[in-house]
Amino acid sequence: AVGGRHPRVLQSEDHLAELTEVGTMLIDTIAIDLPTLTRALRPASPGAPDDLSVSEVPIHEPGVGEVLVGVHAAGVNRSDALALRGVLPGVFPRTLGRDFAGVVVHGTEEWVGRRVWGVGGSDLGLARDGSHADYLTISTDAITEIPTTLTYVDAAASALAYFTAKAALDRLGGVQSGDWVVASGASGGVGGAAACLAEWLG
Repeated sequence: AVGGRHPRVLQSEDHLAELTEVGTMLIDTIAIDLPTLTRALRPASPGAPDDLSVSEVPIHEPGVGEVLVGVHAAGVNRSDALALRGVLPGVFPRTLGRDFAGVVVHGTEEWVGRRVWGVGGSDLGLARDGSHADYLTISTDAITEIPTTLTYVDAAASALAYFTAKAALDRLGGVQSGDWVVASGASGGVGGAAACLAEWLG
């Protein structure tokens, strides 16, 4: 997992609760405290994990329909390793990473201060900068509030696998209690997630 530096006011759950109550004032406060640079794992060309190093790059200002997430944890998937080696398509240099979990620190009032997680769709970490950074600019369509039962690390470590598995089960017509589900490759991330979801559904 990759942690990050965030505005000091966002470092505890107590502060998050206070900030959520502030409403409109919260947006102004965070906007003032936002840095202009973020640390990121940003390979300049295809290579191996040993070639990775941390760079400082400008933060992309959120546009319409986007928010800035202070990343507390980011998952590392097989697709990240393939992207690093140049097996998956994508431009270099770029920031890797697809899974993320953190707090919205800038954007619409609806989202600021909320704990969120996601995988960013098919282009995050491939066609555009990904989640292996302190901050991530992302569409509001690509974030979901983290359940209170999950930590940041839990959310970041499970997002891609479980979201993919849930989508696959839904395409099968939905799984109900009493159904049998055969999950090939259950030792892997998505297959294992599918097996867990099926067991949970009964």
